[in-house]
Amino acid sequence: MKTRAKNHQAGFTLIEFIVALVVAAIIAAMVSTYFGTALTQSSVPIERLKSASNLHQVMENIVADYNRLNALNLRYKWRTGIPYHIGSVVVPPTSNGHFYTCTTAGTSGAGPASWLTGSGAVVYDGGATWREGGVISVIPPATVDETIVWQTSRSYSDKDIMIPIKNNGHYYRCTTAGTSSSSVPDIWTPSTVYSVGKIVVPTLFNGRNYRCTTAGTSGTTEPTWPTAPNSTVTEAGGPTWTEYPDGDYPSTATRWTEVDTILARNDATASNNEAVLNDNIYNYLGTSRYGTGYTVVTAETGFIKFSGTDMVYLDPTSTDEKNILKVTIKSNDSSETLMELFTIR
Repeated sequence: MKTRAKNHQAGFTLIEFIVALVVAAIIAAMVSTYFGTALTQSSVPIERLKSASNLHQVMENIVADYNRLNALNLRYKWRTGIPYHIGSVVVPPTSNGHFYTCTTAGTSGAGPASWLTGSGAVVYDGGATWREGGVISVIPPATVDETIVWQTSRSYSDKDIMIPIKNNGHYYRCTTAGTSSSSVPDIWTPSTVYSVGKIVVPTLFNGRNYRCTTAGTSGTTEPTWPTAPNSTVTEAGGPTWTEYPDGDYPSTATRWTEVDTILARNDATASNNEAVLNDNIYNYLGTSRYGTGYTVVTAETGFIKFSGTDMVYLDPTSTDEKNILKVTIKSNDSSETLMELFTIR
């Protein structure tokens, strides 16, 4: 008996195809709802990461520049017989436009045969070892003038400025011309016998010298030093100190007035030897010195102080000490921001 083979159709029927389309549409809608943003903006996190990385690089450049400039602005000329520690920064007695960092601690001797200027050059002063740290930058067309650090027996003119040997992050302007003392004044110390005529300066220099006019033994607590010319203060049961000019008694000599902090350096009064003070990050902000792709947020950048738990921005004319600088930068490609605080160390 012959049987007839059945015909089997291949593929979907129209109804099956329509059902498949409907199901696919529903699934696509679900995928779009839950994963649409992730799929269409998958590159956004990468771009944000690049932006944040660039901001951190810029801020690292600012911090590195600040550390260098801060060390230089707190520098003093190399001298003999000084116990230097690793990391100390000095400039040669005769400036060659370079600074040097101590790599081996020791008490300085007679001095190097030559302050070599090659990058990373090493010199030995008879007690400590120094490595050339780089070129001292100044804002053109100014030139480096290391006489900014106070010196003995030097003739100072009106408006000259100086940084004290024991630096406190401030600079001082000459208000009375004269010749400085022939010796470095001692720093006041507690429980010390002082004789008449002894000259001291406060532990935190305030631009004034003080002459002992009544002998005695200093107390355990430093007195509150007056700043008016020829004013006096007497320690309890101890010596009497009289404010005195910077110079050898009894001749009249130089007087100094504190102007501002090195970090602020926003004083515009024309005077001498100020090139090195212009070299600080406050003056460099807003330039492309530290990289590209960022903007300084001026509304959130400036000198500040803390009042309790509140942070207060200082007006440029404020008499408050400008030794805390807040810097905020923003990416040009995103809303990412980064903030850092800089202080006089």
